[in-house]
Amino acid sequence: MADAVSQVVEGETEDDLLTKEKSYLFEERLETAGRLRQLGNERFKRGCMEDAAEAYERALHHVDFDELQINFDFSDKHRESLTAAKLPVLLNLCQCLAKLGGSARGGGGGGGGKNRGPPRNFGAKGFN
Repeated sequence: MADAVSQVVEGETEDDLLTKEKSYLFEERLETAGRLRQLGNERFKRGCMEDAAEAYERALHHVDFDELQINFDFSDKHRESLTAAKLPVLLNLCQCLAKLGGSARGGGGGGGGKNRGPPRNFGAKGFN
């Protein structure tokens, strides 16, 4: 398992990667998110969905920027790079959550374990 991560950065353990602080450098944050995505992919392949979700959530932490900064400070190239780094992580996290039943903690999406039935039909006359 550690082989996939150690191929990218020699001597860095999974724990080091998972607890790494956000960098102030854009490129370094994208690189760290990519390594965390790789770690999540390896965990996913082994069937460790909660651990994979943890890695994906941590990757999202590194590519989390303020919307104003994205829209007004970033160049088009930076916005494209951010989207290219963030979108696969989001999709992979969704896959994990679907396999876990809707929650990274296995709680079934926060519905309290109650089956609430199908959604209501909102017709022209109001609630049905």
